[in-house]
Amino acid sequence: MDQTFSRYLTALNQIEKLPMPQLLRYRQGLLERLVRHAHDNIDFYRERLKPVFGADRSFDFAHWHEVPILERREAARDSSRLRAAALPENYGAIHEIRTSGTAELPLTFTSNGLVTMAANGALTQLCRWHGIDTARALATIKLYPDSEIPSLPDGDHTTGWSWANPEADAFGLDMRVPIPQQLAWLESKKAPYLATTPSHAMALAYSAGPELGRALGLSFVMAIAETVLPRARAVIRELFGATLVAIYSCQEIGFIATECPVSGQYHIIADNALVEILRPDGSPVEPGETGRVVVTGFYNYATPFIRYALGDVATLAAGPCPCGRTLPLLAQVEGRTRAEFVFRDGTRMWPRGVHADAIRRFIAYREFQMVQMDYETIEFRYVPQPGALSPDHDGLQGYARENFHPSIAIRAVSVTEIPKGRSGKHEHFLSRVSGDDGN
Repeated sequence: MDQTFSRYLTALNQIEKLPMPQLLRYRQGLLERLVRHAHDNIDFYRERLKPVFGADRSFDFAHWHEVPILERREAARDSSRLRAAALPENYGAIHEIRTSGTAELPLTFTSNGLVTMAANGALTQLCRWHGIDTARALATIKLYPDSEIPSLPDGDHTTGWSWANPEADAFGLDMRVPIPQQLAWLESKKAPYLATTPSHAMALAYSAGPELGRALGLSFVMAIAETVLPRARAVIRELFGATLVAIYSCQEIGFIATECPVSGQYHIIADNALVEILRPDGSPVEPGETGRVVVTGFYNYATPFIRYALGDVATLAAGPCPCGRTLPLLAQVEGRTRAEFVFRDGTRMWPRGVHADAIRRFIAYREFQMVQMDYETIEFRYVPQPGALSPDHDGLQGYARENFHPSIAIRAVSVTEIPKGRSGKHEHFLSRVSGDDGN
C-alpha cells in the first residue's frame, strides 16, 4: 500500500471518533483552506465568499450562511468560470469529468487527485466497518460511456479497487448488457462483492431467483447512485443471501455519507465534505427534519463546489450513533428534490419507500415508479410479479387518499419495464408538478 494512502487511512480511523469540538475545528480548518484558495484564485468565488472574510482577512465561519448557494444549473452554465487555472503538484493530477445530467443540464468540470484519494479512503473505511475484505474481487455493473463499453465475455478487468490492496481484481460490465448475460458473467467471475444501483441489483436478483442467486456467492452488494428503498435489502438478502450496503456519493464531491453497520443510518464523511440540510428559507433543519442537501467538498481545488445544491433531499438524524463513531448522521436520503409531491392546497410531501412497500398489499410488483402527473393524479407504474393476482384498485385508492392527500386519484399502470435515466439510475418517485419526470 502507498505510504501516503496508508497515513490517510490512519487519519480517517482517528477522525471518525474525535470528540465533537475537535471534529468541528478540524473540519473548519479544511473548509478555510479550500475557501481561501477559491477566493484568491477563482474570479467566480471572489465576491461570493466575501461574507466569511474580515477586514484583516480572518476567516469567520459564523457568516457561512451568507455565502450564496450554488445551484446545479448555475454550475453547468458557469462551469468554465469555476475552475482554477493551475494547482500545485501535491493536489494531484487534474482531469476532466462530464456528468450524465439525468434530468438537468450535463455538467463538465475538473477534479484533482486528492478527490480520488479521499473517495477511495472512504470506500476502504466503509469496507472496514462492514467486514468487507478489500483483498478479494469486486464486480461492478454500471453504465459506461459509449466509447468505453467493455465487451463480453470478459468485460473490463483492472486491479486495486481499494488502494489498500492494489492486486485485488476489479471486474466491470455495462448494465445495458442483457440481464441473463450479466448473471452468466457474474457466475464466471466468482467475485464476492458487487457494486451497482440498488434497483439494478433487485432486477438481477429477481431474474436469478434464489438458486442461481445464491450460487453466485455474493456476500455484499454495494448500492450506489440511487436512493435505497427498504424492500431492496430484503430482496438482496432473500435471493442473493447477501447484505446490501448503501453509499451516498456524487461525481462532483465524491463520497458524502455511507451506511453504518450498527444503526443503518448514514455517517457523513466528515473529512471529505461539509453537508448542510436546509429548510426552504435556508435555515438548518433540526434532527428528524427533512430538507435539501447542500454540500461543500473539501478536496476539489480544481473546480471547488462551495455550498452546492445537489438536488437531493435528506433527513437529519440525532446523535450520538450507537456504533460509537462521532461522525454526523443522516437518518435517510429521501431522493431528488424533483420527487417532491405538491398538492393544490399547498401541501407538500416526499414519498418514502415505506409507501412502496405498503402498496404491495394492493399490487404485487417487481419494479415500480410513482409519478405525480398533476395536482390530483398519481400514476403507479409497475412491472407485475409473475403469477400475481389482479391489483386491488379500490384498496390502492383508499391508501393513497389516506397517506398522500384526500384529493388524490391514483391509477395503476402495468408496464414491461421501468426505463432508466441517461446515467442508468432508476428514479422511483417523480413529479411533473414540482419538476421534470425525466421520461
